[in-house]
Amino acid sequence: MFCRERVAQLRDHEAEIRGAGVDLAAVGTGDIEYARRFKTERSIDFPLLVDDDLESYRVIGTGRLSPGSLLSPPTVASSLRLLARGRLQGRTGKHPTVLGATHLIHPDGSVPYAWVNSSLEDEAPLPEILSAVFN
Repeated sequence: MFCRERVAQLRDHEAEIRGAGVDLAAVGTGDIEYARRFKTERSIDFPLLVDDDLESYRVIGTGRLSPGSLLSPPTVASSLRLLARGRLQGRTGKHPTVLGATHLIHPDGSVPYAWVNSSLEDEAPLPEILSAVFN
């Protein structure tokens, strides 16, 4: 799953997440202008933070894909599934090979839920994320 799809899923559940008293934010690897376009294109109301130097990604330990893996059969299959659902990836940020992650961080700094993707297809299951939010 691509970052744009994950952000769209979270956007679609934003009201219930906020209803649970949880603030939602995303961290991207593009620059400020890319983030502005991304927010507009995806109708995102929650904050989209920019980490152009990838410091947060280093802290949480996300990996990188080889550039050639962007054309691998599983990645192409994921792209076709999104396209079939009417979702296009569109532009990528400055670092398209950086893998994503999903974390739930409490105000006291504790992290009751953490998922670091191991591939483009490896994404935290949305029901699992929502369960962590409501528990």
